[in-house]
Amino acid sequence: MIVLYDDLGDLKGYYKHPRGRKVIVVNSLLSKFAQIIVLAHELGHAILHSGSTVALMHRHILQYSSIMENEANKFAAELLLNGYDTDNIEYSYCYCDEVSNDENDRVLLERLREFKFSNKY
Repeated sequence: MIVLYDDLGDLKGYYKHPRGRKVIVVNSLLSKFAQIIVLAHELGHAILHSGSTVALMHRHILQYSSIMENEANKFAAELLLNGYDTDNIEYSYCYCDEVSNDENDRVLLERLREFKFSNKY
């Protein structure tokens, strides 16, 4: 698996597999916290949807949309938020504070929790 970081403009990240090599590209302009979430989401595509040609994450991170996007969102939530341990969830808040004071990152953390603890998708 190859992970690259690049200025992708409005695109948050994508997964592709040219010639059988799995490649994830994450937008380098995002906050470090958002980059972690996008990376986990794209890793979900690489594992769950490896046959897809290209999976792109456009303007919104962790939105309910297609089945494949929701599966990748749920994968990211399961990967990044450990179990139902409230101490660990609190640690996620601390982690977000350590990485960024940005309100957008706090919103992303809440969306991640929604995917972790809901059955909406």
